[in-house]
Amino acid sequence: MDDRQARLDKKVTDLQRAKVWSGVLAFAAALVAAFQILACALVAVKVIGRSSMEAYWTTYWTDTAEVLILAFFLLLGAWWLRRVRDAFAAIVDMIGELSETI
Repeated sequence: MDDRQARLDKKVTDLQRAKVWSGVLAFAAALVAAFQILACALVAVKVIGRSSMEAYWTTYWTDTAEVLILAFFLLLGAWWLRRVRDAFAAIVDMIGELSETI
């Protein structure tokens, strides 16, 4: 019985560790995406302030669009990682409830 409980505790510990790390990775991805969006806005303001809107559209718009698309996918990945974190939390709760009934 003690061996069974030790294996169950190890599984719960591993799931909790996975939950924490998926939350950390989600936060990091969201932070990188926010930094990219702010950097694009800063470049746009600087270029438009120094020259004109036309110069921005002809020289920087394609790079800005690529970075914004990457930021969108990073935010999508962060959202997915948060759902994975929630799934790990639900599994840990379910194991806890089932272990109490057995």
